[in-house]
Amino acid sequence: MLTLDEVFKRQRQWSESADALKRQLQKWRNVALILTIVGAVLANAGVMLGLDTTPGKWLTGISGFVVAAGTLVRPRGSAQAVLDWTRSRSVSEALKTEIYLYLNGRGDYAQGNPNAHLDTTVTELEGNAAELSPAEDLPLRKQRTLPQGSTPETYKTERLDSQIGYYSRNATALASRIKAVKNIEFALGLVAAAVATIAGISEVEDVAIWVPVVSALAAAVTAHAAAERYEYLLVEYRRTAGQLKHLKRTAAGDADFVDRCESVISTQNQGWMAKFAEMDTAP
Repeated sequence: MLTLDEVFKRQRQWSESADALKRQLQKWRNVALILTIVGAVLANAGVMLGLDTTPGKWLTGISGFVVAAGTLVRPRGSAQAVLDWTRSRSVSEALKTEIYLYLNGRGDYAQGNPNAHLDTTVTELEGNAAELSPAEDLPLRKQRTLPQGSTPETYKTERLDSQIGYYSRNATALASRIKAVKNIEFALGLVAAAVATIAGISEVEDVAIWVPVVSALAAAVTAHAAAERYEYLLVEYRRTAGQLKHLKRTAAGDADFVDRCESVISTQNQGWMAKFAEMDTAP
């Protein structure tokens, strides 16, 4: 039968495995976006120099290679990669919830044999994502101690305040990213308008061919941000932090305080995981 220490270690391994999958996902998405932009710019530069010139031929050839590389890279940031990451994160978060319910004797741990229930639940959770299971001897990059949240006060300190801080920090970071994306979109829109105006006045084809390229770049940036679900996560993080703060202020003395907090956290986790698991078509 699994001990609580062993369950905590498995939770940490699942968490770090999910972190690694997310880093890979974001890396390949960023690479695909960069290749898309570089390929478009090189192709147009080749046309400007002339397809009958040596530099033009070289740029066109390199552009073809870059576009092909982007096609090969894109599946690494596809729906399957998202699904693997969200499933790993789902197991990690579910295990964390079970740990805190066990420590506080809440939910199914309020009666019967808590140790047996914990063992059964952990086995079931890991079995549902067995193909993604991290090795049991996987070394942990970050060492953390087993939570001691067996009283309302320690639960608030170790679990609740930590989650509120996590949601608040990420909401602030996401707001900054959204602002940056909108600024980039606005700047590219101005560039596209300026290029179109110059092309119309000068009637120079070498200028006009850059209009669709700039527009395509703006669309690629927008699609990339949409794939990361920035705006959705911002709303969810702020909403969840607000709910937890409200519970902390008004329900800390209630018998079902831990259950209600874990329900809010679990609902948020299930919501964003389902959202990210949707089919992804962004670069």
